[in-house]
This record gives sequence, structure tokens and C-alpha cells, in this order.
Amino acid sequence: MKNLLATPLKVTPQLIYMVIGVCAILGFLNIQAGHYWGGDFSLYLAQTQALIDGNMNELYEANKFSMDHSEHPLGPYMYPMGFCYILFPLVKVLGMNFFALKVFNLIFLLGSVGLLYPILQRLEDQKSIAFFATALYAVNYQILYFADRIGTEFSFMFFCLLAIYLMRKEMNLARAVLVGIIIAICYSIRVTGLLLLPTLAVFHLTHFILDGSWKKKWAIILAPYLFFALGWALYSMKFGFLDNAYEDMLKISFESLKNMTLFYGEALTQLLIYLKLFPPLLKMVIAIFFFTLCFIGLFKTIKVDNLFLIAFPAFLTGLYIVFPLDSLRFIVQTAPFVLYFFIRGIAFCINRVNSLQPFGKYIFIGLTIAALIQTCGMTYMQRKNGTNTTFNPEIQKMYGYIKTNIPKDEIIIFRKPRVIRFFTERNSIMVHDYQGSNAALANYCLIEPGEEIPQGFILEKEWKVMRLLKRE
Repeated sequence: MKNLLATPLKVTPQLIYMVIGVCAILGFLNIQAGHYWGGDFSLYLAQTQALIDGNMNELYEANKFSMDHSEHPLGPYMYPMGFCYILFPLVKVLGMNFFALKVFNLIFLLGSVGLLYPILQRLEDQKSIAFFATALYAVNYQILYFADRIGTEFSFMFFCLLAIYLMRKEMNLARAVLVGIIIAICYSIRVTGLLLLPTLAVFHLTHFILDGSWKKKWAIILAPYLFFALGWALYSMKFGFLDNAYEDMLKISFESLKNMTLFYGEALTQLLIYLKLFPPLLKMVIAIFFFTLCFIGLFKTIKVDNLFLIAFPAFLTGLYIVFPLDSLRFIVQTAPFVLYFFIRGIAFCINRVNSLQPFGKYIFIGLTIAALIQTCGMTYMQRKNGTNTTFNPEIQKMYGYIKTNIPKDEIIIFRKPRVIRFFTERNSIMVHDYQGSNAALANYCLIEPGEEIPQGFILEKEWKVMRLLKRE
């Protein structure tokens, strides 16, 4: 296919390795000791420890109590177990070593970057555009930010891309079986891995059925679905009792659809530039510019042969807009495709202006360098401010006091109940109404130093970062 740039970049394996190397360095620099506040990491680690200790039922009941008696849904009763099995050997050997777990997690991002270039190249066989989209993703702070978090973002990304990478027109039975197994792994990490099944269906429709070769390939077509079903059945037999209770969080309305669209629109635009530095009107102008180029790129890229590659990020985007739970971690899998369409849109515009054609690759090199500079600046600020809010020396004193002085059957009110339970082995709930029925279950409460002591509680112990209250 004809190059879209008058001055295409010569993409070599060395360039890809360099991008992966830069991504590794930036990711490593983003990693800090301890962990930031957030309940997801603590539940994943608690589930991993429960696998080791064999007390999954006890953890399930404790977290179910915590979620049911908090004033609004904080998360499911239990997360899918796939990520916990990934962490299992490392936790078994090293224990709860946050730094090692983050480095281990980063390896999945590097593997994802390695898969991205050949996948994006298959969209149009455009090496330069695929490379620049991969490079922009690999050095993007919106993505590298998650190197300092223990979560499913990178492992889920890796296995999803691996499944998509293995979907080829020249499928054989062994590859088809492997695709089914990998989709089952994706499902075991995040329920949204199920979206790979309709993605696979689009692949089969466009590559096997529509081209008339399906008569000879029924076994290849059916194999991934059958092996996914087998994986799903085995998983359900072992962990079917884990009611994830996602339905309690699914409250869709026109307002939620509008809010989700705006949230993810801003999050995806920030793949290009950090919007918080600009006033609202300029933010809107930047977003319109960004998405206009993305839609131009999508329109120029999409065709029957690559429809399955576009289907997966489209399914994810649709789901996240409908599901009213906003989080930056949900853009990790869609981001590289959005960046590809953005770059493709710019390339289309460059080709329409003769005077710009000689500078095509230099424009993209400049964009990549700008993203790299922005990431270095944000990483510096993060390291300067510090992210270890849950396991710094001062708060460890608080954990120690609670474990020593508060009975195990007591309930503690706190805004991050799963974190407190993970570090203290005391169950916790989150409430705002300290006089309500849920709050009556707890005899202890944790608040920050600046917060007012609620009626009915007195100060028991104080640290620089937190105050422990006891019911009068």
C-alpha cells in the first residue's frame, strides 16, 4: 500500500526496541514505594493472599458485609480471580512487596507495546503511522501513570492484544484453540474480556464466512468458542460462589450517559495534552480538534478486512459510556487505537497540503517528543509529591495500633474500607451519615486531621495523617 506520508519513517526492529526501552525506563521512574489510596489494589492483594491461605470464603463474607453496609456501592463483592493467579507466585515468594509487584505489572505493559506495532500495522499496512501511534502510547503519562498502581490494566491489555494478534486469516486449529484459551484468561482478569467474543465473531464473519472459505473451516471457527466455554466452565466450578454484584452499580440514566461521554472524551483528549492547564473554552476547542481528526482517521481507515481490529475498542468504548463508573484505567485498552486514528487523521490533512507533505514524519516526531517531555514533567512532579499514602511510616504506626488495641470483631468507619481491612484485618464500612443505621454497627471511626469529630465519637488516638475516634 502507498505510504500516507511523503517522508515516511523507516521503521526497524531497533526502533521498536528503543520505544520499549524508553517505556521501561519511564515506567520504572513512575514506580514509587508503597501505594496510593484506592480500594482496588487492596482487594486484589487480599484475594491473592486468600488463595495462598485457603480462606477465600472468609474474605468473601467480610467484603460482602463491607460493601452491603457502605452507603453507596464501592465495588463488587469479589473481583475476577485471573489477576490474583498472575500475582500468586510473586506474592508467594516475596510477600506483599509493592515495588516488586509494580515492576512485575510493568512487564505486561512492555509486552503490550511489543504487540501493538504489528497489530496497528495490520489496520492499513502503514508502518510509519503504526509506529508513531505505538510510540505515543508507550511514552504517554496517561498510561504510564498506572505503572505506580497494582491493578489489572496492563495484564488485561496484554492478553487482549495477544488474542487479537493471533486472529489471522490463515488460522489453523492450534491457533484457534489458543485464542479461545486466551479469551478465557481475559475474562478471568476482567469481565469485559467477554467483548473479545463478539470481536472474534466479527473476525469470523469478515474473514471466513464472507470470503466463502467457511465450508472447510468449521472446526477452526468453532474451536475458540468451545475452548472459551470450557475455560468459563472450569472457572465457574471453582469460583462460581463469588457473586460480583456488578448489577448494584449499574444505574443507567440520560445524565450518566452524558457524564460518561464527557469524562471519557476528556480522558482520551488528554492522551494528546494535559487539559487541566487550560480554561474550559480552550479545553473544548482542543477536544473538538482532537476528535475531529480521530473521526477523519477512523473514516479513512475502516474497511471490511480490519473491521474486527476496530470492533474491540469500539465495543469497550460503548460499554464504558453505558456503564456509569468513570475511571481513567478504562482507557488503557482503547487508547492506542484512538491515537492511531488521530495520527491517521493528521496524515490525511498533511497529504491535502503540498507544502506540509515533506514535513510529515517530523510533525509526528515532534508530537512524540512533546508527549515525552510532558511525561517527564508529570513523572518529576509525582516523585516530588510522593504517592505512598497507604503504607508510609506514619500510617503504619496507625495500622499497628489498630491491630494491637482494637478487637478483631470491631467495625471501623473509613472512606477506604477495603484498604483498612487489608492492612489491619479489621472490617470497615464507608458512611457519611454518622447517625444512620449503618454507622451504628461501628464503634470506631478514622478521619483526617482537618475533619470535624462527628457527634457521638471522642478522640482515642491521633497521628500526623489520621485520627482514630471511639464511640462514646
